[in-house]
Amino acid sequence: MSDDFHSYNQTQALVDEAYKNQDEWVSKCIISVARMGFFSSDRCINEYAESIWNVEPLAPEKGATDGLGKGEL
Repeated sequence: MSDDFHSYNQTQALVDEAYKNQDEWVSKCIISVARMGFFSSDRCINEYAESIWNVEPLAPEKGATDGLGKGEL
């Protein structure tokens, strides 16, 4: 069993209790989405590449295409 399983169960009980009040739950969901930052998988991958992996993107080869829709892999 994981070290934080007890804490997970305690937190899940809090979530279960909060869910019983649907008006408050909907309000919390809306506020959560409104406060959420912009997410882009491209931005996220670029940030990981730069700050964690310490790599730079490769420039595509001249004349190269992605092959999408052309039956290529």
